[in-house]
Amino acid sequence: MTYSFAQKKKGIVYFKDNTSIEGLIKVKTFSGIKFKKSKDSEAINYTHEQIKGYDVSGWQFRYVEDPDTQKIKLYKLIYEGEISLYEKLKANPNSIEVINTTTNMSNGFAVGITLDIPVYFIKTNDEVLKIGNNLKNKHHYIFDDCPLLIEKIKNKEFKRWDLFLMVEFYNEDCN
Repeated sequence: MTYSFAQKKKGIVYFKDNTSIEGLIKVKTFSGIKFKKSKDSEAINYTHEQIKGYDVSGWQFRYVEDPDTQKIKLYKLIYEGEISLYEKLKANPNSIEVINTTTNMSNGFAVGITLDIPVYFIKTNDEVLKIGNNLKNKHHYIFDDCPLLIEKIKNKEFKRWDLFLMVEFYNEDCN
């Protein structure tokens, strides 16, 4: 999924050397960003090779290695900590809503929309794991060093779709 903005937005770019810079950011359609220190300055192109990610419009985006393809992809950062949670939106081709139809085919029309579904990833110890849209039993080992959290999951205090709450609990109460 490509996140794109029609115009430059104020934001922060994070470099791989742990420095950052504020300015105007425009996301390029296929990869990377264009950055300007100010409206009148010259644009600089950056890719995942130079930057870790950027923040813009209240959203945080980071480049992470996709566990399926081993390619660097841009993910939305949901929670950062010892265990971090990322989201990637995936188009759901089965989700089409019919807006208007008639029985007369010559006058009828159908307009549909596809709804994106979130796919979550957890990063721990520099390993990225694709979780999907909820935590499955096979993923419980991620939290093995936090018996209290494992117990809460097993007792259903955290439902399998409460990924944010589990990651937050782990980072704040297990470390």
